[in-house]
Amino acid sequence: MNDPSYPAREHSEHDTPGPGSRSDPDRPVRPVPDRDTGPGAPPAWAAPPADVPAADRPRHAALLYRDTEEYVEALLPHLVAGVRGGEPVVVVVPAARLGLLRERCAAEGVESGVRWLDAAEAAGNPGRLVPGVLHPLIGGPGTVVAELVWPGRPAPAYAACVRHEALANRLLAGRPLRLLCPYDAERLNPVSLADALTTHADVLDRGDWRPSPGYAPRTALEAYNRPFAEPAGASTLSVSPGGPGLAPARALAAGLAEDLGLDPERVGDVALVVTELLTNGVQHGGGVATLRVWSDAEGVTCEVSDTGVLSDPLAGLRPAPADQPNGRGLLLVHTLADLVSFHIGPAGTTIRVLFSTESGPAAAPDA
Repeated sequence: MNDPSYPAREHSEHDTPGPGSRSDPDRPVRPVPDRDTGPGAPPAWAAPPADVPAADRPRHAALLYRDTEEYVEALLPHLVAGVRGGEPVVVVVPAARLGLLRERCAAEGVESGVRWLDAAEAAGNPGRLVPGVLHPLIGGPGTVVAELVWPGRPAPAYAACVRHEALANRLLAGRPLRLLCPYDAERLNPVSLADALTTHADVLDRGDWRPSPGYAPRTALEAYNRPFAEPAGASTLSVSPGGPGLAPARALAAGLAEDLGLDPERVGDVALVVTELLTNGVQHGGGVATLRVWSDAEGVTCEVSDTGVLSDPLAGLRPAPADQPNGRGLLLVHTLADLVSFHIGPAGTTIRVLFSTESGPAAAPDA
């Protein structure tokens, strides 16, 4: 269902702390005019002048826009500066606005220097942006424009979008890569705009930079860490070292995917993701992992639960060193599944993945 008014949640005073609040441990200390001005201090939060080095500009910011012209005029200088500065530039936005940006970049002679991706495909699962877009660039300077939340986006992905935006701050901390995320301030509902302020340290609005008055990414993670609704008609199987092995679980999930009409490659993806999640659950989640799998109009959903608590929110999101033999399971899950959702509670961890009947892994760059 396409719903521009994402599921509402009540905001308490703790969700949107005022300017200067330190209610969230992730909030970086921001400079004010009479302090933090020594060597290595962050820049002042007025609009950065043209001679401010790209590396000194804000790392993860929300761009608030109200119409198409404002959208293009706000983004174009960043794209042009990145390409002409010899840095990698990636744009991941809905198709309707992708063409407009390409046209303006072509007029500036920089269109071929940008990697262009349709957000509906490349970020249908927001978690795909990490291995598919951020990891290849994360070691050096660069600019990524990623519009994950837009009016009309299917609502089931919203919690995953908020989770991605909240964790991007930790992932990019201390790195030169810049991430700018547009939000339609005219058509998105107040909850979505409040969440944008909660998950982004800085805001670009009408040409001016400012620190977000509501920045509290840990609060956002907690707010959308909700128990899942119980599915109807799910088949269940538990895996443990002394019990049934992985083969029956793979067969259960793959068989349902085949029955729903997924092509053979996607059926293989389902089996591989289930294997990774169950193996991880058995090894790190108390020795027993439970699979539930079902199908509906959206596709095939696989859910794996265990009694371990995923204490590291960046698990599966950090780049894995080439010489590291493991640690790629959740990265693989994000790459292959069409949506990945988490619920982490005191009783354990549940990861739910969707394989849609209409989509698959992101297409190659269109540039």
